[in-house]
Amino acid sequence: MGLPEINIVFQSKAETAIKRSANGIVALILRDATKSDITSYSYTNESEVVKSHWTTANYDYISKTFLGGPKRVIVERIGTEDTYDDALARLKNKKVELPCNTVACR
Repeated sequence: MGLPEINIVFQSKAETAIKRSANGIVALILRDATKSDITSYSYTNESEVVKSHWTTANYDYISKTFLGGPKRVIVERIGTEDTYDDALARLKNKKVELPCNTVACR
């Protein structure tokens, strides 16, 4: 009778590991003209964010996103001439659980 119990433990551990690995990826779309050479960033920790690359308001958005404990934060920068569709096209092939922009997150 011990064998089925062990099998159940392994099965439930595997299921929770799969769920944990898929959760916590947040995507932010931020309009920011501070820096124009890179348009896509991926951060796993708030300490990776370079403050001088973002406006004060956008840096605050990114910092507050980490308060929720995400596994990763993807930030898509759009310049003054870009549209949200440009950022959404870049996000199309990235795995994201929670897409967000500054209008929706206020």
